[in-house]
Amino acid sequence: NARLTIGKNLSSNVELVFSQSLRESGDITWIAIYHPRRDLEVRGTTQDDGSRSYEFRHDLDFGGRQVARPAADQDRQPPARVAGVALAGRPGFDERELRSVLHLGTGDRFDFYRWQQDRDRLERFYRERDFLEARISATRREATAPDDRSLVTLDYEIERGPRTTLVLDGYALPDGVIADMKRAWEQAVFDGFLLDDLEAIATRRLIGDGYLQAQVSGEVVPQADESATKQIAVRIASGPQFKERTIGFMGQTQVSADALDMLVRARGLDVTAWLEPDELKRVVERYYQSLGYLSAAVSVESPVFSGVSATLPVRIAEGEPFQIASVDIQGAGLKPESVVRKAFGVAAGARYVPSSLDPARRSVEVDYLRDGYNDVRVLVTTLVDRERSRVDVAVKVDEGHQQVLSGVEVRGARTTTGGVIDRALDLEPGTPANLSDYQRAQRRLYDTGVFRTADIELTPVDSAAPGPVQPVNAVVTLEELPT
Repeated sequence: NARLTIGKNLSSNVELVFSQSLRESGDITWIAIYHPRRDLEVRGTTQDDGSRSYEFRHDLDFGGRQVARPAADQDRQPPARVAGVALAGRPGFDERELRSVLHLGTGDRFDFYRWQQDRDRLERFYRERDFLEARISATRREATAPDDRSLVTLDYEIERGPRTTLVLDGYALPDGVIADMKRAWEQAVFDGFLLDDLEAIATRRLIGDGYLQAQVSGEVVPQADESATKQIAVRIASGPQFKERTIGFMGQTQVSADALDMLVRARGLDVTAWLEPDELKRVVERYYQSLGYLSAAVSVESPVFSGVSATLPVRIAEGEPFQIASVDIQGAGLKPESVVRKAFGVAAGARYVPSSLDPARRSVEVDYLRDGYNDVRVLVTTLVDRERSRVDVAVKVDEGHQQVLSGVEVRGARTTTGGVIDRALDLEPGTPANLSDYQRAQRRLYDTGVFRTADIELTPVDSAAPGPVQPVNAVVTLEELPT
């Protein structure tokens, strides 16, 4: 059960942990941990299955002398310090004014996050003064002082560029839309692409307001002096306003118009469909394909305008639903094919629903994992016959070894009795090594409140003869809490 786990300390007392299974793409765990005090912990967890848990922990020490905490490592390197901050390029402003924006200066402890914040502050400084084409590159140079301290020099290469002005003519766009257009200008690297982006942003807003025939054009206004203000003009002819706009679906019989309307709203296509009809076509066709209508064809026709109403016609040819012609089980040798077929749950003659195959594949894997086949791999492939509206399904199983518990070895328990550990583990030799059982055993060890750490590792028995069954030992490594 391999996982990718990433932890980030957001501050001195807040930690965020993300963990994703490398076997199942949908198995994701989030853990948020908050320490308001050293002896208090608040933890919120969302598990792979979507369940949530909330924990509050309070450590209390009763009697005896205070346990000494381990001293800090004397050999640990001191934090890096900022040796200097250099501004280069053509910043276009007084250096003292720019330095007043920066919070990280000479002699300060270097912090990557604060350094990135300084770069953002410089960008905001230029943006607020309408220099949207300003480009700021932040780099660092590392060195070692004679006393072995780490030093970092922060370099900012700044190209201010011309002052920028966005002029709108013909229609008053809201401030939020103008802010979006300016953000697009900040990120643009080529004027041609920028004009396309500005036109698309304005057109999307106009369509949302009911101006479905609006014409938008943008241009860079020529300037006699290259150092003068760079101006982009966006000219808008809004045209008539249509207060009612609908997407009219035609030709469907198996899917209701209400279901298609919900699909459009869920995908945010109620505006996009008028601007990019091909996107609506792709979404509807994929929706039908997910239901097993692999030959469904969708065409979006020209809008129809009548008074204050507008309709976007969408014609659908659903075709026949595809059926599963056969299910072929391959590679199952240690388990009977009938057991694998039952776990898969999808049989010949059933309607083909592509989204049902991955849960069925996972069901086969879980059935194997439950019996100790911890290296099992299951692959599902399909062969589509469009002429006959049939799909052949192949389930390929790589079973690997079946791991069976041979014995339990406990390490690190000095004062805790074996009975306490055995009851918490509850592992029986001779049974399949189900990893879920070992995760629950590990949790029970922690729940005793006796152990700081409790790790369980399955190791193959060296003396075992090769074969389909692999004997393993459960090596339990414990670290007890101080008494």
